[in-house]
Amino acid sequence: MAELSTPQFIHPASPIHDVADRGATPKVLVDTRPAGRVSSPKLFGDDMASFTARELDIMAVLWEHGPSTVAEVRARLKDSLSHNTVATLLTILEDKGRVDHVEEGRAFRYRASVEREEAARSALSRIADTLFGGSAESLVTHFVRDRRLSPSELARIRAVLDERIEEEKPRRAAKRGKRS
Repeated sequence: MAELSTPQFIHPASPIHDVADRGATPKVLVDTRPAGRVSSPKLFGDDMASFTARELDIMAVLWEHGPSTVAEVRARLKDSLSHNTVATLLTILEDKGRVDHVEEGRAFRYRASVEREEAARSALSRIADTLFGGSAESLVTHFVRDRRLSPSELARIRAVLDERIEEEKPRRAAKRGKRS
């Protein structure tokens, strides 16, 4: 009886002793990639405040409606998810430190422990880095050109940009003074 020369997967229905009875040693395939975070294209944010699309849906409910039970979160989601799925996602978010809970009778009431602005800042930074080569200018330009913005929205964006430009003037002047 020849030994198996390449690693093989053994179908779960076939008893492993069947392989051993034939005199072959079963091989085990091992993932040798370094442990750590698996990158996902559906992940929004950096390691401190990253969310999958589903997690963001749940966080949006908590940010908009405040502390909520699993049933309340489930009722407010646009997609129909099972109670267990929502509970599992909330547990994952809690393990990541994004939500916490208090006991309320037999239920848990979950609340966001990450502010919406922090998550947005993190997600935008990741988008700028991954899709726009780190260029905030390209991100903003793309957003303004691609979105159908009203004149009042454009005026508010311009006001924010003008304000930021004014904030930068003293900093640049101070840097020039240090170089002299």
